[in-house]
Amino acid sequence: MRSGIGLDCNVAYREIPICSGYDDEGNPIVELVEWPFVLPHQLVAAMIQNGFLNVLVQLDKMVDYWHHMLKEFPDHPAASMVSASAPLSLYGDEGQALGGSYMAFHFQSDLSPCLKNAGVSRFLITTIPSSYYVFAGKVNLTLQSAAKIICGSLNELSRNGVAIPGDVSDHAVKLRFYVMNFKGDWKYLVQLFNFRKNPSTEKVCWKCEATKGNTDMTNAYTDVAEHAPWKATLWTSLPWPISEVPELTKVTGFDVKMISADLLHTWHLGCGRDLAGSCIKVLVGLRYFHGRSIERSLAQATVQLKRFAKLHKHSLVLRKLTKANLNWSDYPELRCKGFDTFVVLAWLQHEFSLQSKLDLMTTAVWCMDSLMRMLAHSGMHLSEMQQRQKTILGSIYMNCYMTLAQKAIEDGKKLWRVRPKIHILYHCILEDRESRLNPHYSATWMDEDFVKRTMRVKKKTHKRTATCATLCRWLMGLPKQMQTSLDQL
Repeated sequence: MRSGIGLDCNVAYREIPICSGYDDEGNPIVELVEWPFVLPHQLVAAMIQNGFLNVLVQLDKMVDYWHHMLKEFPDHPAASMVSASAPLSLYGDEGQALGGSYMAFHFQSDLSPCLKNAGVSRFLITTIPSSYYVFAGKVNLTLQSAAKIICGSLNELSRNGVAIPGDVSDHAVKLRFYVMNFKGDWKYLVQLFNFRKNPSTEKVCWKCEATKGNTDMTNAYTDVAEHAPWKATLWTSLPWPISEVPELTKVTGFDVKMISADLLHTWHLGCGRDLAGSCIKVLVGLRYFHGRSIERSLAQATVQLKRFAKLHKHSLVLRKLTKANLNWSDYPELRCKGFDTFVVLAWLQHEFSLQSKLDLMTTAVWCMDSLMRMLAHSGMHLSEMQQRQKTILGSIYMNCYMTLAQKAIEDGKKLWRVRPKIHILYHCILEDRESRLNPHYSATWMDEDFVKRTMRVKKKTHKRTATCATLCRWLMGLPKQMQTSLDQL
């Protein structure tokens, strides 16, 4: 055990299998190594003992949270102690550092008052180089071993809890923590939950039996009709083989419905970029932007976009619109940052207000811009009216977009790309969860920011000791950040 500097918390070492190289025949050389982790139950205990409880969780929000969530998960272990149970989210994603890719695991307290501050609401567990992955068939043994260790620590938090200092009663109050949300991009979820239904297979959805329709169109995910057959298959089967049960399913109170779709990757880095790209290509084709060539039209569009962003005080990373970043020769997709997608769609909505002949495009952009704004400005749990608004606006968008896509196919044009992500988006739109949990709260904006911060720290370390050094440096800086946030509450 090696002491972390800053909090009374240790970097613990646990065995995981890694690929240390390849033999002469190209077979992986597998070794069991002691790998560094910051175990969640030790870190949470250290933060509470150091006086950071109020940064970690808002105690007065817990009863209301469980009031909503127990409608969806009535048999959850927290039901008997809602005033002493706090929800967590678990997240993972790969980041780039030191010439390679690293899987970073972290968790967050869902009721932290500082959710928009990644530095004090996201807590690092470990990082693992993707080059170390060991596979047995399609199962990532390295990540499953790490998940088993993380699961054991999280279950310590849920079963034994952490005593709250300063309690003067005969029986000290213990605060328990339960993972209620597993989030990340589709690639992460496939690896951690052994999904055999994903975009690279015939069955594309972990929630239902929707397919690509290559051999049978019955459950094709492109069917957005009110009575589409795939809608009747929701949660009728598990997305992993019975012989490959993922380690994370052993977390206390686990339910497959806790695996969340990430709106950032599904919309802002997915379907929203398809919508923006096709809209811009259509407008250029209609000579909406002045210019005698495509390049000049895109240059004029860039001027108008930047003017709009400046007027509305939106930051814009996208430098200019080009045929390259619009994937012009194929199905258009605006290759940009997630927030840039939001800005571009808001700008397109403004432009469409000056153009009356593009009803379907105008409606599609307006619906999703309005929907995403509503979700972003709503609480963790939607009201009944907001829930209906989500379904109505989203359904109108889906019908408009699929109509545009069908028309493009009939006209032989590469526009309005339809890919499996749009099916996951449709689930987010249609979901009428008893808890009315806002899907925006599973979006990974701040999580992505935290991974980038982690990779920046890692780049300042030596490759051989990168993970341990990263964890120690992060632990060293955490108390100061927590204290600053505590002083601001």
